[in-house]
Amino acid sequence: DLDSWLIGLDEHSCLLSSDLTFVGLLGLRSQMRSGIEEAVRSCEEAGVKVRVFTGEQVDGGKLAAETCSLLQDGSIVTAAEWRRLSDQERAAIAPSVRVMTGASSEEKAELVRCLQERGEVVGASCQHLEDLRVREQADVTIAMRHQGDEVVRQEADLISLNDSLSSVASVLYRGRRFHQNLHAYLEYRTNFNIVAPFACFLAALGGVEIFLPEQMLWMKVVVDVLSLLCVASVDRLPYHFRSHEAPRSPYRRNVSLLSGKCKGRLLVQAGSQCLLLSLLSFTGAS
Repeated sequence: DLDSWLIGLDEHSCLLSSDLTFVGLLGLRSQMRSGIEEAVRSCEEAGVKVRVFTGEQVDGGKLAAETCSLLQDGSIVTAAEWRRLSDQERAAIAPSVRVMTGASSEEKAELVRCLQERGEVVGASCQHLEDLRVREQADVTIAMRHQGDEVVRQEADLISLNDSLSSVASVLYRGRRFHQNLHAYLEYRTNFNIVAPFACFLAALGGVEIFLPEQMLWMKVVVDVLSLLCVASVDRLPYHFRSHEAPRSPYRRNVSLLSGKCKGRLLVQAGSQCLLLSLLSFTGAS
């Protein structure tokens, strides 16, 4: 029987190397999901660096990284090597780490912290309860709809409905497009909000009726409709995913909604309109 065979295995170890016929060799490989290479490329073109944390050994993590071309401008490090580094050494190599093998949530959260100390905005995918520390540390957490724990999905900022990185690339496009549209909206509305009170001030100062109440109401309606179109308009193709344009870096966390160029345009537009209203009010024909 099996027990007696196991007991006498040492005495008959020669059976393992004789009277056998080699049939073949079977190799197993963890297959990459379809579309993952395109999603990684889209994120990289958008200026977002993708980093892979895996519990596999170095060879498995290196194979996955080479498939997605992640090691062209970065390095691979093991969790054991990361733990042996000092805080200063971790902060120095954190930007170049693209793959970490044998990693746990502790190493993942530590790398997120090092990147945040350099002013980076970090998003992390979380699936299990062990990743709660990463969720607390990261700026944005992403969960999968059909994978992971329900508690993690409830606490996540974003949930991928198709369990794919391609949805993250879509969120990047829509978020940046909305950010750009918000710039146009603020510039358009701020210009009107400066000129309209100035016109009322001139009317009260000079006793001249510049705009009738009905005209002011219609201008308000037109400005509201056009400003909403600024927010709602979306290009068919993402402007930062086009191959003929230079990659755009993500916006920093401390960036102002009104950039320097926007403030300059507001100064010129609102100033010229206020000057024109002043000239027409006091020097124009009555």
